[in-house]
Amino acid sequence: MRRAAAAVLAALVATGLARPVRAAESIPPESVTASAAAPCPTHDLATLFYDDYYGTVWTAPGASRTLRWTPFATTVHTEAVTRPFSEAELALVREAFAAWDAALDSIALEEVAGGAAAEITIGWTPIAEMGTSVDGYWNGWWGGDRIRSRATIRMRSSSAFLAAGGAGFKHGVMHELGNVLGMGDIRPRDDVESTQEDPWQQPYGPAVLSAFDRAVIRQMYGESTCPDAAVTSPVVTYRIRCAKGSKVRVVKGPDPSCPKGFRQRGRRTVVQP
Repeated sequence: MRRAAAAVLAALVATGLARPVRAAESIPPESVTASAAAPCPTHDLATLFYDDYYGTVWTAPGASRTLRWTPFATTVHTEAVTRPFSEAELALVREAFAAWDAALDSIALEEVAGGAAAEITIGWTPIAEMGTSVDGYWNGWWGGDRIRSRATIRMRSSSAFLAAGGAGFKHGVMHELGNVLGMGDIRPRDDVESTQEDPWQQPYGPAVLSAFDRAVIRQMYGESTCPDAAVTSPVVTYRIRCAKGSKVRVVKGPDPSCPKGFRQRGRRTVVQP
């Protein structure tokens, strides 16, 4: 979550949910055990994260899972959604989910319609219990097996920072989604670049997660943390339906638009690979 400068956050009810940011000392350098001599880095997760880390993930070691998510729910957590995402915002939300999806082999993130069952829901809400102290807030649920079963992401509808859209809004979604997948919060530091730094740090909304973030999340899911041979931006392909009288055309692409004289019908949807 993104903390306001002088906010004092309330303690969360002990239900296995996310907690607000609190003050703490800097992370000691020894929390990162990677070095030039260790090409496949590992990290001491208990000291790497200063908050929001619970040692829970979505799968057992060696297992794989598809997590359904939706940005179209009318209620997120216990709050009614104040407004739907705009087309521009929705595109950024999808890019944020695609970036994390590209980082893991054992987890697949699949967008579904608002009425469909989904493990993860995201939307604009007031986050009433936190006031204006945060811009984004996540909640998660798990049992004694430490495997997560569902989660929510609320983006504060009155946030001027998020309302500006663009990379800042995308970064907020990426940070909260990182928490949902199991990552904690990291104090800003010069030796790493991470979407999990809190307060959030520039550059906002990277197209590809940093090598650091990829290594940490892959370590959490028991995957190889070795540097990628090649990392490219995840390409999101969309589909739209265009109509002109009785004629209907389907257009696909990263940013599809209807031919001259045709009008778009309905929302654009993600083309699943």
